[in-house]
Amino acid sequence: RSLADVETSGLPAGTKTIGIAPITLDTPQNREAMPDADKSTWATLDEVSEQIEAWCSDPSKAESGKVYIIKKESGSKAVFDPTTPL
Repeated sequence: RSLADVETSGLPAGTKTIGIAPITLDTPQNREAMPDADKSTWATLDEVSEQIEAWCSDPSKAESGKVYIIKKESGSKAVFDPTTPL
């Protein structure tokens, strides 16, 4: 069963469920495992936590039932692209 289905999930009314799917996160472990990679395209943990905090502050900005793919281009901030799961 899907947690996104409000009627059958068993979660309290108004609850939103989302998934977060980063391409690559900038973590010490990833830097160690991939020392020659282009780290400018990795989403930082600060970017991810700031977005989660923004959704908590204004839940209307989060689309329930979506998976947010985190993408980042060199020199830009991370983008959280909502997609419908398969």
